[in-house]
Amino acid sequence: MKRQNDQKLHGIKEKFNYLRYLWELNHPKTTLASPPPLVTIEPTTLCNLKCTYCATGTMTREKRHMEIEMFESIIKKLEGQTRVIYLGDAGEPLTNPKICDFINIASEAGLYVVLFTNATRLNPKRVISILESGLNVIEFSVDSIHKETYESIRLNGRAPKVWKNVLRFLQLKKEMNSPIITRMRVVKSESNQHLIDREIKILDTLPFDEIRISNYLNNKGWEDALEYHDGRNSPNALWCIMPWKEPGFGVDGTVRCPVDFNHAYNYANIEDGSLMDAWNSPNLVKLRAAFLSGDLEQLKQVNDICWRCNCRTKYGYNNATDGLVQAILKYGIDFPDYYFGYLNFSRSPEEEASLESKYANFDESVRKFEAYAGYKVTPLKKEPRQAIPVTA
Repeated sequence: MKRQNDQKLHGIKEKFNYLRYLWELNHPKTTLASPPPLVTIEPTTLCNLKCTYCATGTMTREKRHMEIEMFESIIKKLEGQTRVIYLGDAGEPLTNPKICDFINIASEAGLYVVLFTNATRLNPKRVISILESGLNVIEFSVDSIHKETYESIRLNGRAPKVWKNVLRFLQLKKEMNSPIITRMRVVKSESNQHLIDREIKILDTLPFDEIRISNYLNNKGWEDALEYHDGRNSPNALWCIMPWKEPGFGVDGTVRCPVDFNHAYNYANIEDGSLMDAWNSPNLVKLRAAFLSGDLEQLKQVNDICWRCNCRTKYGYNNATDGLVQAILKYGIDFPDYYFGYLNFSRSPEEEASLESKYANFDESVRKFEAYAGYKVTPLKKEPRQAIPVTA
């Protein structure tokens, strides 16, 4: 099994960049000196599901995979600048047949790698390939245990198959003694909100490191928004941290906000310069200036989708930060956790003990899961242990 990269900052340069990043988050300007510690990379725009709340189904961009040469080019420009990459955006990463190559390339470059998946493509051999890669975190996105509810949200998905895939991953992870962090994300919507409390209690008995309930993003319904999503009680309603926090890289190297699925407002293309060139591109500097102005009309003129996006209210972003000293005291300088509090990157001894306890009761928890679900998901006792080639 491949050695994993740790989540700590190494050397004076990384720690200095992080401290400067904290400073710039607390004292936002239009042009930044620190690179983003986390970026999103889109391995593909193809998805095998048509989730009711997702923009992928209405996206006008070309549906294709990122070429491995493009991925390698991006990673080279991130080395020594960024610490974490998040693989997943408009499409399902596991539809890209070279996704394990992507993970290996990023891991070899010393990056901390997070993979997002809807779990539909997690066959046993692919699970083993993932567990043997340098992946640090895998995040499953599954919105309900209840078959009818799940399948009414995740169109083309089959709840029994998906949950069997997830539980089999947990089982093989234990058998192979993998340190990968496992996270379950449930997107809350009108369709499943009446089930969430009960289902979270069931999921909490299973050996996930983290279970996260996420409000859906309105990136499919921007055209329907009639007013700015201002959060009402925010100290500054006209605010979003994304232009200072995290860029997203599309399959063609386009740099833009990670929630801008249709590339309505592009910052730059990574092929045209360095990471910092893209991070301080004229378009991004102009967008930051519009937010800092506090003028809604100026923001509308610069980027018409920002004022209709609920990203800032979904995550509670505002410009009232803890302050630099308080941030360092709260988050330390071991890893860029500031504004990434929703990402759990490591386990405490207490969390390790809790995980072991849940694995000890795994079979009983699965039986209770099945009793509630009304279908069988028991993982196979004998699984193939040969990994598929990373390019297959």
